[in-house]
Amino acid sequence: MKIYTYIKSNTMEIKETIYKNGKSVLKGELDSKALLQQVLSLAHKNSHSAVKTYLSELDSDHLDTVYHQGDLTLTEDLNLFECNICNLIVDGNLIVDGCLSIYDDPETFVFVTGNVRATNMVTSGTLHVNGNLEVGQCLLGDYNHGMTGVYGSAKARFFCPEEYFFQIEGPIHFDYALGNTYRLNDNAQKKLFNLNDKPLAELIDILHPDVLALLDPEYLEILEEAETDAIWEFMEWRNFLKYVRSGKPVLK
Repeated sequence: MKIYTYIKSNTMEIKETIYKNGKSVLKGELDSKALLQQVLSLAHKNSHSAVKTYLSELDSDHLDTVYHQGDLTLTEDLNLFECNICNLIVDGNLIVDGCLSIYDDPETFVFVTGNVRATNMVTSGTLHVNGNLEVGQCLLGDYNHGMTGVYGSAKARFFCPEEYFFQIEGPIHFDYALGNTYRLNDNAQKKLFNLNDKPLAELIDILHPDVLALLDPEYLEILEEAETDAIWEFMEWRNFLKYVRSGKPVLK
C-alpha cells in the first residue's frame, strides 16, 4: 500500500490534504452503495452495524463522506466539524500531530483500517479502529452519544470517558484513568481506573498548574475531605475540553 504524508497548517490546507488522495461523495467521485460494501469488507465484524448506520444514506448537501486510500498523516489538529466532513474512511493509518476531534452534532463517523495515533483526542461521535489507538497525552469521551471501538490495543497518558462508551478488545495501557468504569467494556476494566475513589488531593498533586487554574479557588478548602470525582464540581467541563483541544498538558 502506498503511503502519503502531508504537512499543512490550517483548516483549508488540512481539507486539501484529505481530498488530495481522498474520494468524495459530494463531488460524485464515490458510489455510495459500492462504498458501503467496500467498507463492510474491511471492517471488524463488531463495526458492521455502525458502518451500515452511517454509510447507508449519504444525502447531505453540505457534509461530505471521504474515502482516503493510504496512510493519512497530519501535523495539525484534525477537527472534522470545521472540515465539513461527517464520514471519514482511512484505508491505512491515521496520524494526527495535534488533537483529533470527532463530534455527535453533526453525527460524525471515522473508520480506520490500520492504527490511529494522536497527541490528544476528544470524541462524542463514532470511531472504529481495526488496529491500535495511541494517544500521547489525553483521551477524552464527551457526553453519551456515539462510541469508540478499538480492536487492537489502546494507550494514553490520561483517560477520562465521562459518559461516553469505549469498547477496547486488546491490551489497555493508561497511566492514569478517571471516570465511569461502566463506560469502558461494560465495567470489565474497573481496575484500570486508578484515580477513582482517591482523595481529591492526590489528583490535584499530579495535574498541571494550567489545569488547576481552571478550578474554582474554593477547591482548596475541601481537598482533605473530597473524593476525586468532586473535581468536576469545581471545573466547567467545556472549559476543560477546550483546554485539551488547545494541546496544553493535563498532567505534570
